[in-house]
Amino acid sequence: MIFMTNIILRQLILAFQEIRSISDKEIFLKTILSYQEIDQIPKRLEILKRLYLGQPQDKILKELHVSKETISRGSNVFKLLQEESPRWWNIFKTRVRSWNREKI
Repeated sequence: MIFMTNIILRQLILAFQEIRSISDKEIFLKTILSYQEIDQIPKRLEILKRLYLGQPQDKILKELHVSKETISRGSNVFKLLQEESPRWWNIFKTRVRSWNREKI
């Protein structure tokens, strides 16, 4: 089952990659994901951003209203991405700095 899930996940990523406009990507995500799933994606990104910026986990927990487990998972992903995907990690760091300036 895990093998099949990985294949389908890659197909999903390829399909998403083919969508060019941000608004079309948003429509696609809203079509295939539930409200709760959509709600979690920005929170997880925000956890990664705040961990990168050195924010204490207790503060993240209080401000984002997420569980310790979600923050721990984010912390583990944070470490994994630094080690296993340095190219993505460098792009992410650049984006976080620009997002911080823009205050999106």
